[in-house]
Amino acid sequence: MLKNIVSSYKDIEIMDVVRHLRILVAVVRNMSRSHRTLVDTQVYWQKPDDGNNNPLQYVAEEKNPKNVARTLNLVSVINSLDIKKPKILEVGCNAGRNLNGLFKAGYTNLDAIEISQDAISVMETTYPKTFSTANIHCGPAENILSKFEDKVALGFSR
Repeated sequence: MLKNIVSSYKDIEIMDVVRHLRILVAVVRNMSRSHRTLVDTQVYWQKPDDGNNNPLQYVAEEKNPKNVARTLNLVSVINSLDIKKPKILEVGCNAGRNLNGLFKAGYTNLDAIEISQDAISVMETTYPKTFSTANIHCGPAENILSKFEDKVALGFSR
């Protein structure tokens, strides 16, 4: 029994060392990254260049059960608020998967802000009914949000 305890203890120590090494690598990576300015961030999101934020991937994620559950959860939370015909604003809607989920649930007073015209174009072809119902505003959120002063019942961002 003592041998098992010693063996388990060694395993825990090894796992702890591995965990600390991972943390160290993450810290070093973060130190070596150049942090973007506001303008750099806006330019990036207009046409993401790293392969991780392609609007077509976002739409394809609709088939991923985890993302379907996330959209259904969003709809459930909004339903639970029991607000009749709320004006809903999504900031950073990408290709509109969440907006489409809300539209399919009967919400039609939808607004969205998206900086990427490419994402908006994907939304227009993928979810044409949602696109024609929602008011989509293209540009940086910080330049558009002031238009919604006191005009939105619910706002969210993915």
